[in-house]
Amino acid sequence: LIENYERLCDRYALSSESSVLVPLCGDSRSIRFFFDRGHSVSGIEYVKEAVRRLFREQFSDLDVTQSSDGAFVLYAATRIQIYQGDVFSFRQTNCFDLIYDRAALVALELGQREKYAERMQDSLRAGGILYLNTFFYQEGPKPSTPYSVSLEEIGRLYPKCSLEEFEEKPLPEPPEFMTAYSSEVPKSLHLVLKKS
Repeated sequence: LIENYERLCDRYALSSESSVLVPLCGDSRSIRFFFDRGHSVSGIEYVKEAVRRLFREQFSDLDVTQSSDGAFVLYAATRIQIYQGDVFSFRQTNCFDLIYDRAALVALELGQREKYAERMQDSLRAGGILYLNTFFYQEGPKPSTPYSVSLEEIGRLYPKCSLEEFEEKPLPEPPEFMTAYSSEVPKSLHLVLKKS
């Protein structure tokens, strides 16, 4: 996304006023990336220590408040909110202009993906953009993360969205488990979906 950020902003009319959600954000630098560009940015992360590390290492200059609504512990400061809890309990609707899924979908087992995708679609405003990174490779009998997610599966998971852009790149140095069951080179997929 970082190398495509300016182009995406131009093409999809995103501005610093656009709100951003980063699911399963961990202590990712993408939160800071969007924050530094003026966005109001929200993240969802299950692991408490990852959230604390995010604020300690990247936002130590902010005055952070902490509150709880039962499902989540909310860490908040000006233009940033991190929901510490289960992503499947996230129920904000029509709130976000951009969802940046860098590695969330590929971290979920097959049976969890439909519910996750439903939550993400519901969180997007009409016309909102989902920027999605996935991997595609031949999985073995005991798949492991990051899981393979095909373009066809993405189409099934996101019926409320249209595919706007698609780029496929071979992985230069894939982990061994991605090549163990096929001679085909594993690929990284970069997609832009737009909510109808």
